Amino acid sequence: MHPSLVVEVKLAEWTSKGELRQPVYLGLRSDKLAKDVVREKKWPRK
Repeated sequence: MHPSLVVEVKLAEWTSKGELRQPVYLGLRSDKLAKDVVREKKWPRK
């Protein structure tokens, strides 16, 4: 089975195990296909 829905999630950070820390569901995304989604790269902390 492959993912078919894309959602937007706000998070504090990724853990060292690759899990989301403090994720918050923001809603479904209809402008992207699941096959086109990739994990974001790390952003420098401000």
